[in-house]
Amino acid sequence: MVVGSMSGLARGAQAVSAGALQAGDVAGKLAPLQQGRLADAVRGARIAVVEHPTTHRAATTVSESLGRLGGDVGAAAELIDGRALARLAAERAGTPGAAPRFDAVITYTGAMIDDQGLAALQALRRDPAVAVLNGADAITVSRDKLLSFREFATHGVATPRTVTMQGLDDAARGVDQVGLPAVIKLPVGTEGQEVAFVRSADEARSFMREVAPDELWLAQETIRPVGQDIRAVVVREPDGAHRLVASMQRTGEGFHANISQGGSGRPIELDAVDATTAIRATQSLGLDFGGVDLMGSPGAMQVIEVNSGLGLTIERVTGAPISEHIAATALHDAARARMLRGLA
Repeated sequence: MVVGSMSGLARGAQAVSAGALQAGDVAGKLAPLQQGRLADAVRGARIAVVEHPTTHRAATTVSESLGRLGGDVGAAAELIDGRALARLAAERAGTPGAAPRFDAVITYTGAMIDDQGLAALQALRRDPAVAVLNGADAITVSRDKLLSFREFATHGVATPRTVTMQGLDDAARGVDQVGLPAVIKLPVGTEGQEVAFVRSADEARSFMREVAPDELWLAQETIRPVGQDIRAVVVREPDGAHRLVASMQRTGEGFHANISQGGSGRPIELDAVDATTAIRATQSLGLDFGGVDLMGSPGAMQVIEVNSGLGLTIERVTGAPISEHIAATALHDAARARMLRGLA
């Protein structure tokens, strides 16, 4: 089954300047929180950052940014784990009329959140007193490449040709349909794990047999240059618009470009078409923030995946204050949630 094959995106994007798609400065986003009703509402707000052991460093960076920015407007941040998230949802269910312990929740677990955590997020998302950045539905779709590619196709996001393979006996058909050499991967995986670059059906079968012979696999056409991609970070801003915050080119010695697997990164500017592609990909999955992996030629990039729990190595590489952009949006969301409760 073909699950993704789109080329050419947003013909009108050429008329949009790349600068118009870039996030503004953080100070400008904080200014509205320092006067008027928003200032009254955000004062005393509490925001939770939900972490997983694998995302602890990045989640801590976001929490620290919230602490710095929140201190300027009278708000506070706290780092919590999945168990605390579940308790928070249970408390809200048991005492729906009471004031919530947190006014906003930033989910920074990425794909590693468990079913209990997703259920807790789903419950909180339905609670108008609590703002949630990266909710359960968005995370569920983003961590499953099969579901993601269906959404990309629906929303006109450019992607490589991708087909499903039903086990070892289907490997030859799959790689033949997308063309060799091909990329094969499990629908769910992180940091380039469970992914292989294969030059024959035999290589595909061998890798599948070693990793997960009975699982559903994806075969994907190769986008060149191999071993090089773009990571673009998109964040929903306080005005509701998704904008590009940072982008870097990653280069690996072999097939994998991930910095976690030895790749290197350098800052790069995206043109309007590719920036639009990254933004539309993030929006199509319902994410408030995400790391978009792109491959291909400038002006015709294709989306490989969107990560809901992006690592923040890109902050060091580009110097962009990504965690502060996420924090600023969370502060605005918390203020609006408090206004709904009549606190301003």
